[in-house]
Amino acid sequence: MTDYFFTCTLISLSLLLTVIMLRQAPARLSFYLLIIALSAWLVPWQHLPALTEADNPIHLSLNIAEFFPVQPTQSLQTEQTTSLDASRKTVQENGVNQLKTEHLVWAILFTGLSLFLYRIIQYFRILQYLKKHSIETTQYQSITSAYPVRLAKLKTPALATGLFCPTIWLDEEMQNREELTSVLQHEVNHLKQFDTVWTWFICIIESLFWWNPLCLYLAKQTKQQLELSCDEKCFSQLAERYQYDLASLLLSKNPKHEKQVFAVPLLSIKHHKNFNIQRIKFLNKEKTMKVKYVCLAIASLLLSSYTAASVVHKQSSFSAGSDVKLVQNQNYQTQLNQLIELSKNVRTDDKTELKSIYQNILAWQNNRHQLTGPEDGKLKLYAFTVVNNVLYRLEQFQEIIATYNLWYGEDTKPPFFLYNHLAGAHMKLNQPEQAVAELKKLKSETGDRFQPGSKLFLSQAYAMLKNEEKALEALNSIEATDLKGLEIHKYFIYKALGDNASITEMEQANPSLAEQSEPNIILSSPIFKMI
Repeated sequence: MTDYFFTCTLISLSLLLTVIMLRQAPARLSFYLLIIALSAWLVPWQHLPALTEADNPIHLSLNIAEFFPVQPTQSLQTEQTTSLDASRKTVQENGVNQLKTEHLVWAILFTGLSLFLYRIIQYFRILQYLKKHSIETTQYQSITSAYPVRLAKLKTPALATGLFCPTIWLDEEMQNREELTSVLQHEVNHLKQFDTVWTWFICIIESLFWWNPLCLYLAKQTKQQLELSCDEKCFSQLAERYQYDLASLLLSKNPKHEKQVFAVPLLSIKHHKNFNIQRIKFLNKEKTMKVKYVCLAIASLLLSSYTAASVVHKQSSFSAGSDVKLVQNQNYQTQLNQLIELSKNVRTDDKTELKSIYQNILAWQNNRHQLTGPEDGKLKLYAFTVVNNVLYRLEQFQEIIATYNLWYGEDTKPPFFLYNHLAGAHMKLNQPEQAVAELKKLKSETGDRFQPGSKLFLSQAYAMLKNEEKALEALNSIEATDLKGLEIHKYFIYKALGDNASITEMEQANPSLAEQSEPNIILSSPIFKMI
């Protein structure tokens, strides 16, 4: 959470400083910068490193064969047990602290959502009241265009409301005022610039971050820039007349307009008298979009982006920068050693022992303590890779698919190269259509990095479907230097396609091909060469 607050605060302050430096620039530019500053508080910066790790396939690849030679001694096993007990104690303590923090966060979030819901209810109650005690008029259509105008007792000159059905509410006594045109034009510009939508967004931020003084200050400044930008628009349309009318309304000593009855932020924005004077003075200065203003805004955005990226990169480097740092995670290393111990006899040909290994790893996965971050995904990947190899040798191909669905069924983005495992199981079950579907997903994920072994799978699946064109297309995309024994694989794919001409041609060039047994494509792929 510290990184979250640090990142959001730094972004907010840098953009706020930029707004102060852009006082001579158009208000709309400052408004958009402040909107970005408010939006930064909605980004979970502290979770971005973990997401980056999980999406990186390089961190989820491992040659498990290099672990199998390890034979833990009795002393090592005792050390692992002690380490595991200490790790569990630490994890439990961290879990309690994390649980308390989560409860606090949920309490704050619930309070914010309740506040926002209260404001929505208050908003609709006031709208219902206004509709009930107002009448619609059409005499101002030349100014308000397509927006309906309703007359009501507002105790404020006018209001603009609505997202899908925008409406302008005009105080009854404004009909006889000289400032009527300026007031209506002001509300029309609010609607045309979608300021009601932006005000909803600001209200959400104010509600969710009711406890954060910086967010509340940013929201206040954003609403002020919203008003200033609308004033600029009106001034460009009505010139000095709007400035005079604005001064007449804002500086009027009429007690009727000194206090607005509507406290809902979505209906009106109550400003201090000093800001009202600022609005009037603001129109005395010509506001043009200069290159230096744009450059300053872009520089501020780049600085904010660099700040966020630096924090994310720092966390990513700290959590998964090297194998040494992963080893220092005792809980992760202990569980990895347990998996190695369970898999040490995976080379055996004894099917009873292979079944025992499968059941033990399955029980281990179901009962082990779940880790946080990318380490948990790595352990599950290593375990599944071993399980896949065991089940393949037991010829339990349907169980491979069932285990995948059990372990990865709810994942929105599992490690993409596991599609190879599924494709191999489907081909062994004589389900080439499903194999093609899995390999297409893999190709979509990898793009230009679609590996030769996977292309060979795809070619064989198409050959099983007797789709000669697609099978040869996938086959011919593999270079001879990319895959060992490619000629033998081609020979048997031609056999599967029934391409006698190609078979005869290859046998004439290499008579020994006719004596070869069909290679096991699944086990010959680097993906499946684990032991």
